[in-house]
Amino acid sequence: MSSSPKTIFVTGATGLVGGHAVEEALKRGHRVRALVRPTSDVRKLDEWGVEKVVGDLEDADALARGAAGADWIFNCAAKVGDWGTLAEFRRLNVDALRLLLDAAVAAKVERFVHVSSLGVYEGRDHHGTDETTPPPPTPSTPTPAPRPKPRPWPSGTARRRACRSSSSAPDSSTASATAPSSPSSSPTSGGGPSPTSARASRP
Repeated sequence: MSSSPKTIFVTGATGLVGGHAVEEALKRGHRVRALVRPTSDVRKLDEWGVEKVVGDLEDADALARGAAGADWIFNCAAKVGDWGTLAEFRRLNVDALRLLLDAAVAAKVERFVHVSSLGVYEGRDHHGTDETTPPPPTPSTPTPAPRPKPRPWPSGTARRRACRSSSSAPDSSTASATAPSSPSSSPTSGGGPSPTSARASRP
């Protein structure tokens, strides 16, 4: 931060990140103006003597009042979390940000600091993650899955060999039906073929 005192308009000042930004700015001798909702807990801001502007991110008039006369703007407010529709996230994190940027341009602020969070990344271990880490692909631009490699088609020689092999194999049902039966012995003929088997084998 600059050594000369600045007036800083902070959004999200009652949150974790914004609250620390306000505390550090005050320690460094800067004047802080905070955007707060009517339902926000402002006891800590009152204790620090912070100027408050009642409104929210979608209140263009409140944003204009907060930006008027400010040297810097710290935007520490956003809709984060796992629940909500895409329209809600876009309304509060895109459209409302545009309103704040318009207010900053109109007030001719020297510096605009837009604070993000790990909420823009997928759920995983984020040890070492910083602002240089690229975010994951958005749902509108999914990473295509790799296509499986096609199985090689056998050469002509291999195909002919496979066809000959399959056509020359004997059929098990035919082989069992045409195989000659072993001659049976009659228990009363001394081991010779029975008359029935002899007649059956005569051409």
